Amino acid sequence: ATQLLSVRGLQTGVGLLVQASTLPLLAHSRNGSWQGNLRYNRLEDAAPGQWSGRFAVRNLDLALAGVPGSLNVSTANIAFDPAAIAVRRLRAEWDGIELEGEADFSSTASGPVRLNLLCAEADLSLFDKLLDSARRAPSGLLDKMRLRRAPMPDWLRTRNVSGQIEFKALHFAGGSFGPLRMMLTWKGNIAEASFAPAEFSLPGQPLAARFDGKLRAELWQPSPVYRFEANAFSWPLDKGTASGQASFRFAQFGPAWLDSLEGEFTTAQPENARIVARQGRFTWEPVASRRKPVSLSASYWPLNWPDEP
Repeated sequence: ATQLLSVRGLQTGVGLLVQASTLPLLAHSRNGSWQGNLRYNRLEDAAPGQWSGRFAVRNLDLALAGVPGSLNVSTANIAFDPAAIAVRRLRAEWDGIELEGEADFSSTASGPVRLNLLCAEADLSLFDKLLDSARRAPSGLLDKMRLRRAPMPDWLRTRNVSGQIEFKALHFAGGSFGPLRMMLTWKGNIAEASFAPAEFSLPGQPLAARFDGKLRAELWQPSPVYRFEANAFSWPLDKGTASGQASFRFAQFGPAWLDSLEGEFTTAQPENARIVARQGRFTWEPVASRRKPVSLSASYWPLNWPDEP
């Protein structure tokens, strides 16, 4: 058992001799403290030793591969052996987002990671920042001539993350989803998140729409491609509400997300029609009637549904 020790102390003296800096999480931290019960086993002088045990950490600044900035861990309990690592009672913050929960992962760098996290609130635009390291630089002349291609970095090629993330509030386009529970799968350059029915509302507006569906991110491109497939219910109209299926693609979650929006929202009621997005502009197109398409004007909450002729 240890008293409260600093992470920096693992990089000197006895810590170097027994490779203590390879302890889970501590190897990627620049500061903080830890306390617990550890066991170090080395069978042969020439072979590297192996750690196992349990310990608690406080005030770690973790550098994670492919994640900009650092994950600031206030507290966490860690149990591990040579094969697996379990993180419990995690309380942390990344870029102003407070989160808590647990994680399970393999001791190998490319092993699967399983998350179960609760976030107080966040803005979807922060996902652009989170995924920025997975953006490939624009093609140069040699790339276009196929004489050279930028290789995918190892951290992205081997990324294998899954689990559940719940947001008390997730802000987007001036409104908020909340609460929102998503199931995440991120393997290599493809990340997908499916979500259960959740309400989306705007401040000061009495009505809320509901969505369930899936968001897919295609990474390692000069600009990421996000694809959104969902069922939408009770989208507010100037007269009533609309429900249907949405299928869109766009290039960012930030303020200019609408400029790259492409796709359509097919409504079942109040009538069978398509709302088509092209370069951020919306057009209403009938499906079963001879009515002419109508360009829709902002704002889209509530949506100005064309009157019957």
